[in-house]
Amino acid sequence: MLLSRLGSAVDIPPEPVIEGPSALAIAAPIVAGVVALLVALALFFRWLKRQMRATGEARIQARFPDGTLRSSPTALFFGLESRGVAQIRGNGALALAADQVWSSAFATQDTIEIPLASIVEVDTCASHLGKRIGGHRLVRIRFRRGDATDAAAWLVDDPEAWRAAIEGARRSGSATARAT
Repeated sequence: MLLSRLGSAVDIPPEPVIEGPSALAIAAPIVAGVVALLVALALFFRWLKRQMRATGEARIQARFPDGTLRSSPTALFFGLESRGVAQIRGNGALALAADQVWSSAFATQDTIEIPLASIVEVDTCASHLGKRIGGHRLVRIRFRRGDATDAAAWLVDDPEAWRAAIEGARRSGSATARAT
């Protein structure tokens, strides 16, 4: 009770108590929702990776029913040098056959065929067309296309093994061509 200016007592009503859900009751469903979303995304990307692998394997098998020297059903293509830096990277199938390196993009279904006889150089590099994936090396192929030279690069599991396999296939192909 307080005294007013006039000296009489004035009753001040108590502050209203607002009751509601506790912080835990609010945070728990939010945290559960975020966890559920992350689990759903992880499952989706796992499914997507399996689908890409199956699609890549099917394309390689359809194109090379007798088999390949080396293949990667989900290689990440970094683009053709001749098309410039504005290209978008994309996954696809990559295969080394006895006479060519072949690539087929998943999204665009563009196909690249590089005859082994046209290959000028095979190396590994950290970036291609200014694009890189930190710490990973790419296999890059320089090849003749008409009067010009072009280059293409892919992110594969073992780029050095790919480089060695392509070089080996080139040597085998040139030895076969000389023998005939």
